[in-house]
Amino acid sequence: MRFILAAFLAFGVMAPQDAIAGAWLREEGKGFASVSATLDAEKQAMTTTYLEYGWTSRTTLGAKLETESTGMRGTGLVFMVKPVGDTNRPARLSWNIGIGAAWSEVSISPLLRAGLSWGRGISFVNRDGWLTFDASVEWDALSAQTTTRLDSTMGFALTEQSKAMLQVFFTQSPDGGSAKIAPSWLYRPQGRNFTYQFGAELPASRSEEPKLKIGFWRDF
Repeated sequence: MRFILAAFLAFGVMAPQDAIAGAWLREEGKGFASVSATLDAEKQAMTTTYLEYGWTSRTTLGAKLETESTGMRGTGLVFMVKPVGDTNRPARLSWNIGIGAAWSEVSISPLLRAGLSWGRGISFVNRDGWLTFDASVEWDALSAQTTTRLDSTMGFALTEQSKAMLQVFFTQSPDGGSAKIAPSWLYRPQGRNFTYQFGAELPASRSEEPKLKIGFWRDF
């Protein structure tokens, strides 16, 4: 856990238009899509598809789909993001609400989610960037159980085309708590509107295995 906190504090930040926006809403008529996969030592994969679109200047709509490689287990959500207060402030705050479902081989359960995001542009070693914290609660309507999450993202520019990013995920569910650190290297070819992601997910618990992570991001 000390390693996670130390690494988290050591990183700077990246430009919000190149990543999941968190507290920042998408510009009206502009969108962002990403597909990423994590792969463990047994070659079992979890794929995540994410979409955000600026419906209006103060409303962002989105969707998130997570599935195992077998397709027999996963979750899907559609959500809406709205700002809190003035969107011209250096620090941004937004709330989000979503509805969806979780499924397994034997059941399908409705899901409700509510969250709060805080973000701020900062400077690190003479480079501009950003920092976000995203807190959320998911309620499983079938089991009446809740899962809480606290995610944070930081990164910084290495060159004009490449960036480093660090994400830290804390999760508390009925099965217990977990923490993961996810460093990534991002590369955006010059003059292009897409980004490649290469990274890993490193669990704090020794009982879990690290995973390789690859992704593809696109602005539209």
